[in-house]
Amino acid sequence: GIASLHTVREELQAGRLAVLDVQGLPIERHWYLVHRQGKRLSAATQAFRDFLLDQEAARLLPE
Repeated sequence: GIASLHTVREELQAGRLAVLDVQGLPIERHWYLVHRQGKRLSAATQAFRDFLLDQEAARLLPE
């Protein structure tokens, strides 16, 4: 089967699972964050939004 790395992290660290190098993987997905226009975001939601935007910006920066 296929599972994301964060869902099997403990099993990988314990040696109960192994990661296979398979052509065509990892599967890249596009994620979208949406909210109702004009609705004020809670502090937690705003912090999560900022975190996601920071992660995406860091991913796009050259190494």
